[in-house]
Amino acid sequence: MAPFFAFISLALAFIVNATPTPERRLTHVPREATKLAADPETGTIYLFNSRDEHLGILDHDAASSFQRRAGGCADISADEVQQLPGWSKLKDQANSMWGDYQREIKTNNPDSQSIGGSVVGTNGTVMLSQTEGTSYTLETSTTRQASVALDLSAEAKLGIPDIAEVTFKTSVTTTVSNTLGKTESATSNQQTTSTVTAQQKDGQTCQLDFETKTCTTKGSGQMPFIASGWVWFVYKNKTKDHWNWALLMEGYLDESERSTYMSFDSNIGTETKSQYNVVCQ
Repeated sequence: MAPFFAFISLALAFIVNATPTPERRLTHVPREATKLAADPETGTIYLFNSRDEHLGILDHDAASSFQRRAGGCADISADEVQQLPGWSKLKDQANSMWGDYQREIKTNNPDSQSIGGSVVGTNGTVMLSQTEGTSYTLETSTTRQASVALDLSAEAKLGIPDIAEVTFKTSVTTTVSNTLGKTESATSNQQTTSTVTAQQKDGQTCQLDFETKTCTTKGSGQMPFIASGWVWFVYKNKTKDHWNWALLMEGYLDESERSTYMSFDSNIGTETKSQYNVVCQ
């Protein structure tokens, strides 16, 4: 009887080993994915986490979502990626996993994816229009461009402190361009107009006397451009069963290692109307 039981045990083991585990198919890239491998012939993408555990595969249709990007962003080129502060760290990571064999660096890889008055009557009430507040004119000039996202324009909100004790702390939104020497301008009218009523005697003319102050202030600022997404390492020969491998920058580099900065100077002109008086004579 002993040989018979041994035969049954071996047969069961053979059956279990011959049954393949179904490949897990995904419709999106899971948050824990930090590495990819791509099959250029089928368009299939294989996903792995930071522990090199296989998470599943994406077919060609699902993988096309890699080509979508949000407004206000710009595609980053392979040359720009290699100018990031953390590029050496990312490259060393790839070398340690797949080797430093002959390869090409790719990003966004298509293979994977704006005072007058009016008198009522001759002896009575005069209605005058008065304006208070500050009108701003802002001009920014780029003095240093970031090494990535060249020519990209971005919105910046600039804080403006008290000026000559007649304005209050406020902010103005403008556009700055990541192009060396380019100047952008913006205006913000934060003045309000209302009606002032005065008693006018027959034969008098009434007017508003108010104080107008004009100031110019200078400032400067920096704006970070932060890179994110996948960097592809396309090998001439297969390494670990694939030609195309990718690393998620956010998975291996902190924000400072993925950032370059644009610098700009600003000139802010203000016109403030205040302290009005009604004068009838």
